[in-house]
Amino acid sequence: MKKLSFCVGFLFSCSAIASGIADNIIIEATPSSDGTVVLYGKPKYQKTFKVVIMSRSKKPLNLIKENGCYKAFDSKNNDFYARTIHLSLLGELTDKTAKEGSITFVSDSNAVYGAQFIKWDSECVIPAE
Repeated sequence: MKKLSFCVGFLFSCSAIASGIADNIIIEATPSSDGTVVLYGKPKYQKTFKVVIMSRSKKPLNLIKENGCYKAFDSKNNDFYARTIHLSLLGELTDKTAKEGSITFVSDSNAVYGAQFIKWDSECVIPAE
């Protein structure tokens, strides 16, 4: 029972951390290219953004997989998952600092070309192929 409550508590705290991160960062995204890629023999559509991230938090924020992930989304709230992320956009982000880099998002559908925004999200389960 102790093990179960620890796991539940740990999952809840990770979700709360990711939510706290999302509420404390500003993400500026500028589309830089649309393209395609063939991953493991399957054609995909991809969109790349130049990204600048800034913190509003007085405490350092840790942008790592355990705390969340980047997602692109469109005006209809369709999510698209990151395929490549510049390492500069991960790790610790401190108050009044900015990180710059690019992120490429991929989808089975060309709807990814309509993505306009990027967010940090705690829901990071990538759909199965």
